[in-house]
Amino acid sequence: GVSGRPSAVLMEPIQGNGGHVEYPRLYYKLVREICDEEGLLLIWDEIQTGLGRLGAWWASDLYDVVPDILVFGKSVAGGYPLAGVLVREDLAGFETGDDALTFGQFPVSLAAGLATLEVLETEGLIQAAREMGEYLTARLVEIQDRHPLMGDVRCPGLFTAVELVKDRTTKEPAPREAEQVYDLGLRHGVMFGTSRYAGLGNVVKIKPPLTITRSEIDHVVDVFDRVLTEIEGSSR
Repeated sequence: GVSGRPSAVLMEPIQGNGGHVEYPRLYYKLVREICDEEGLLLIWDEIQTGLGRLGAWWASDLYDVVPDILVFGKSVAGGYPLAGVLVREDLAGFETGDDALTFGQFPVSLAAGLATLEVLETEGLIQAAREMGEYLTARLVEIQDRHPLMGDVRCPGLFTAVELVKDRTTKEPAPREAEQVYDLGLRHGVMFGTSRYAGLGNVVKIKPPLTITRSEIDHVVDVFDRVLTEIEGSSR
């Protein structure tokens, strides 16, 4: 719980390890309004959602909500250690040494970060993520009816996931089957992720590079389709 008066609300705009849960759009605006009314800072963790993954530069662009502080990292340098913080101008009174990390100001990471930003913009990868995400979602919905294991198909953009359930009515999670998807997918040459939050782990993540093509998406969905068929067949 919280004792005393809180100073900020810290949130992922879409829960990553929490199952790729996207809130209703009104929720984001209401959180912003409550923070404004109560004098709280709104801090968004966009390490997973930022830099084009959603088909927009930031989740804040997609949902038309401006946080006071935005944290990003990981993908910004393509695997090299680099992270950053965007803040309101009146909060930007940092001095050298106020915050530090082991590999801070590492020249290779900084060069990789600049190159990543340039490629995202010049090669149209933000738009590509939006278009390919729509195509991937449509392909997954296309096979949904023939697989009882498939619950929700979640997006936006290439922040894609499929909830696996033992029963669509009760929504009982199917974590063992999600692990099977991971194992069997590897055998077929496709690496799926799983959400392990709170021991549930029943959400299969499909988060490909922003450079993925339609034919590659078709292959991923075909493998997913085949793997689910194998799992469902073995459980009968």
